[in-house]
Amino acid sequence: MTPGGWRVGMVLEQPIVVDEGVGLTSASWGSFFDRALTYADSLVVCAAVDDSTSVLESRRQVWPLPAQASVQDIHAGPRCLSCCKLGRALLKIVSLWRLTGRIDECGIVMPGWKGIAAAQFARVRGVPYWVHLAGPLGLNTRGERAIRALKWNCVLRACRHAAFSVVAGTPLTEEVKCAGGNAYLAAPVTTVRSGEWQHRIGGPPSAPYRLLYVGSLHPDKAVEDLVRTTARLASAGRDVCLDVVGEGSSSSVVRVAEDLGVLARVHLHGYVPQGPVLTSLFQQATVFVFASVREGFPRVVAEAMALGVPVVTTAVGAIPEMLQSGQECLMCGMHDPDAMSVMVARILDDGGLRDALITAGGRFADEYLKEAAESQFLRLRDEFLGGLGGGR
Repeated sequence: MTPGGWRVGMVLEQPIVVDEGVGLTSASWGSFFDRALTYADSLVVCAAVDDSTSVLESRRQVWPLPAQASVQDIHAGPRCLSCCKLGRALLKIVSLWRLTGRIDECGIVMPGWKGIAAAQFARVRGVPYWVHLAGPLGLNTRGERAIRALKWNCVLRACRHAAFSVVAGTPLTEEVKCAGGNAYLAAPVTTVRSGEWQHRIGGPPSAPYRLLYVGSLHPDKAVEDLVRTTARLASAGRDVCLDVVGEGSSSSVVRVAEDLGVLARVHLHGYVPQGPVLTSLFQQATVFVFASVREGFPRVVAEAMALGVPVVTTAVGAIPEMLQSGQECLMCGMHDPDAMSVMVARILDDGGLRDALITAGGRFADEYLKEAAESQFLRLRDEFLGGLGGGR
């Protein structure tokens, strides 16, 4: 045990937010931070974060990783950009090695090279670790096949040596089991529960029609495509607006909305924590739209279904593995606002289709949201690492 009691490290792929008034927050992992402190004396979260010196309190700390390439790096030219990327990668490796020498247990979110490195370092140092495998790899182009195969083999190796792994999607869960890992189908990270969807059946939507997106404003989420979808619907005479909920830079979203003349139809709400305000936005929504190009299985899709909001999404990550287009939701290809706008219009015009999507999606959500991820995590940790920890 490290000096000062049992110390848990969490290595996250996505950035976190440090808010002076609130503390350490994450759209997906905030509740995990609290749960970890039920058995640990302190928690160290390793992720990209703006404030590289943040220590929020004695029991919650940030172990910062270098951010991605900046705009200045990109403008400096390809050679400088390559050097900057290499330098950041080396700094991340050193930082992860140091982290695993200062903790007693490690939780790792994959797939990603940071998680792979953290798992290898934890294993070398004899630090027990568990894995959350958020979905399949996002490397899809032909030139990346070799990298994809290497990375996936590293992910499976990390899961095989983990105390346990929670995995998004049944096919991936079975694959990790076949590789020799203690794999369990991941429960959702959410506080929303199913049951509300029954009240939405048979109620025809009324204008203005509200499209809703909830998630980060990271480029991989392709929120600009949702603005383009809104513009196409508006140009076809539909009275629509788009509610965007999530943290991140909105400059490109605003620019696209201005260029297309729909800025007045796009409402940016910023980060909204789970609770009555977010639930109200779901309840007011006509259609939930999701245009991401890189995903595991997004919990917000299940949350929308649980609250009776029909879903139009891109067919990425574990989404097509767990849902069927035309049954629980409608799916389209990436970067295809034309197809997405057609699907939204179908839902607006066809009451039978809308009710069928709400019913099938609600039943899926009933099953998917049955066990919250925090409860699953504590149950599995108690089973495999129950003899370890300090606790308060």
